[in-house]
Amino acid sequence: MQETEYLLVNSVYNNAYGNIRPLDHFEWEFIKGPWGKAIYVIAVDLDKKEDGIIGTQAGIPIIFTDGNGNKIMTAKSEDTFVHPDYRGHKLFDRMYELLFAECAKVGIKYIWGFTYARKPFLKLGFQIPFETLQGVYITSPKKAYNYLSGLNKENKLSDNIKIWGLCYYNWLNVFIKSSFGKIGKNISEVKLGICKNKKSLINSVLNNSQNLWSIDQTEEYLNWRIRNNPYPNNYLEYYVLGKDSSDCNADFLFNKRSEGFVYLEEFLFNKSETHERKLLFTKMVMQKIKSEKGLTICRFWGFDTNKISKDEISILKSVGFTFIKKGTAFVWKDISSNKNLIIEPNNIILSRLYTQGNR
Repeated sequence: MQETEYLLVNSVYNNAYGNIRPLDHFEWEFIKGPWGKAIYVIAVDLDKKEDGIIGTQAGIPIIFTDGNGNKIMTAKSEDTFVHPDYRGHKLFDRMYELLFAECAKVGIKYIWGFTYARKPFLKLGFQIPFETLQGVYITSPKKAYNYLSGLNKENKLSDNIKIWGLCYYNWLNVFIKSSFGKIGKNISEVKLGICKNKKSLINSVLNNSQNLWSIDQTEEYLNWRIRNNPYPNNYLEYYVLGKDSSDCNADFLFNKRSEGFVYLEEFLFNKSETHERKLLFTKMVMQKIKSEKGLTICRFWGFDTNKISKDEISILKSVGFTFIKKGTAFVWKDISSNKNLIIEPNNIILSRLYTQGNR
C-alpha cells in the first residue's frame, strides 16, 4: 500500500463491513504505531480503475520482551478482507504469502492475532494453541441479558435461555461473594490514577520465569494504545502502592464503555505479593467498579495457558467472575529463520491490551 492509497483502502474497509472508520482512525492504527507503520498489502484487479482494490491484509509491528530484556519484533494480523466476487482464487493465501515475505524483510519473527476463522489460518500453517475464555461479573442481570443476547442476532431460543441462566447465576454469585469477608479500611489502599512505574511492575511479573513474554509496554506503546486512542474508550486505572511511594504492588486497567459495560483490560501484581493480598486488592477494586454509575457487566479475557494467566482466572473466580469456554482463537505463525530465541505462545502473558481497543 502506498501513502496515496490510504483513503481508498479505508473506504474499501468501510464498504465491506458497513462501518464508518474515519481516516484519522485508520492512520492511528496502521501508520502511527509505536514501532512504525504496519506492513499493509493489497490485492488489486488491474482491469478496474480507481476502485480496483479487492483484498487487504495487514500486520501491525509489536515488540515482545521477556524478563531478561530480550526483545523480539512480531506483527499482529489485522484488516483481513477478500471481496466476495473474488473468493475462490486463493487471494487470502497469496496476500498472506506476500505479508510473510515483507514482514521477514523488516525483522519480524512471528505473526499472530485473534479470529473466529480457524480453517483458513490452519491451512496457511498457523497454530491455534488456545482460545480465549470469556469472564463476566454481572451487577444487573436483566440489563446484562439484554446486552449479551443482543450481541448475536442469530441466537436461537436455547441460546438466549443459556444467556439468561448465565446472567442470573453470575449475579447471584457476585452478590454472595461480595457479601462475605468485609474489607474494612483497606479500601483506602486503592488509588485512582496512573501507575507511574508500570514497566517495573511488568518486569516483576516476567521475572517469575525466564520463559514468559509480554508486549513491551513502553511509554510510546501506552500513549498509542491508551492515551491517544481515537475510539470512544474511557480508561480507569486503579493501583496499590507499596511501602515506597515509588513502588506499585498492583495495577488494574479498566475500559468503561458507553454501552453499559466495563472491560477489565489487564491487571498485574508485584511478584512479592501473597495470594491472599492479591485477592484482597482485587476485591477492593471490584467494590469500586461496582459503584460506577450505569455499570451492568464487567468482562474479561482469560487464558488457561501459563501460571500467571491461570492465577488471574483463579483470583477473578474467587471474587465472583464466571468463565465460559466460548472465545476467539489465538493464531500464531513462526516466520523466523533463527531459532536461537523462541517464543512459545503458551508463555505469553496475554490481555485485552493485545487488541487495539477499537471494538
